[in-house]
Amino acid sequence: MFVNDIENQSDISGLKVSATPKVLANIHENWCKAAVWDRRPLATFQAWMDGLKFEQLPTARLILRPDTANDAVMSVCHSTSISDDPEAHVLADDVAALTHIFASVMETEFVSLRLQASNNGSQLKFDPQALKVRLHCVYRGEGPLYECSTRRDGRAQTYKVPNGSALIARGHEWQSDACIASICPTPSDAHSDDVRFVLTLEAVSETHRIPTHYH
Repeated sequence: MFVNDIENQSDISGLKVSATPKVLANIHENWCKAAVWDRRPLATFQAWMDGLKFEQLPTARLILRPDTANDAVMSVCHSTSISDDPEAHVLADDVAALTHIFASVMETEFVSLRLQASNNGSQLKFDPQALKVRLHCVYRGEGPLYECSTRRDGRAQTYKVPNGSALIARGHEWQSDACIASICPTPSDAHSDDVRFVLTLEAVSETHRIPTHYH
């Protein structure tokens, strides 16, 4: 289960932050380059997630309809022997909810869903040239940094997305001339185990559907 944080209006150009999921729909506004649904995982869920061994983290790359996301995540959890944990159902429910919300916002029937574990944060790199929109949610490890710089003076503003929050962001294909936005991993904390577990979602047209892969 996740809880909403207090309302947080960002002062960073092109970024909208709010404690309600409706904020993600702002990605369609011309001024919006990214939006964050600011929320926090419950302590019991986070303790479970942080306590999983690296090989227990359920990783997969799927193309699916949103109504199949819950069962798909539970199937992956079963393959890593964590499906009997109550928190695995919490994870599956949350991934399914984010998948439904993202599909609704992007008006897409199919979604590319990726659950990836890494010990170097590389999965958070966002190639803005190749993508239109992507949603990120970091379940374990530090959340990504959102950076926006203006073409006029090149000054960059940075926002650290909290762990458990959902970030939706545009790629260059869907950005205006006023601001260039990018997403990058937060530098690792020397006291952390440097393991990150991340959900990423992308809209997929039926003509670009590819086979499902479990890792």
